[in-house]
Amino acid sequence: MDEIKKQDVKAFAYLDAINKEKWTASHDGGWRCGILTTNISECINGVLKGARRLPVSALVEITLERTVHYFHMRAMKGKKMLQNNQLWTDFACKMFISWQQKAVEHTVTKYSHAQQSASVVTRCQGRHGMNTHVVKIANRECSCGK
Repeated sequence: MDEIKKQDVKAFAYLDAINKEKWTASHDGGWRCGILTTNISECINGVLKGARRLPVSALVEITLERTVHYFHMRAMKGKKMLQNNQLWTDFACKMFISWQQKAVEHTVTKYSHAQQSASVVTRCQGRHGMNTHVVKIANRECSCGK
C-alpha cells in the first residue's frame, strides 16, 4: 500500500476505502484469492500453453479445441474406469491404501461420546514402545500435533 501511495495518492485513497478482504490475497484468509484462484489460473495457463501472442480469434479456437479434447479424454477415461468396475481414481486408491496402512497402527482404546474425544494408541513398526494420544473430534485436534 505504501508503494501505491507513493505512485498515486488518489488510487491509495480509493483502495484504502474498500474492505481489504474483498480485494487482497493477504487479507482474505486464503479462501477467495488464495489457492482457488491460483489453481484456476494454472489450469487456464495449461490450456493456453504455446498459444501466446496469437490473434484473439486463434486463441478462442485453440481454447475451444483444447477444452473439448480435455473433457473428451477424461470422459473416455471415466467410461473405461466404470467398465472395469473401478469406482475411484488411481490417485484416490493410492491415498486410501496409504491411509489404511497407517490406520492399522492405530487402536482406539477409550471413547467419550459426551466429550467427543478418544484415546488412540499408536505403534510404529520398527520402533519401540507405544504412544497414546488424545483426539478431540469436535475441535479436530490431536495431542500428537498432526
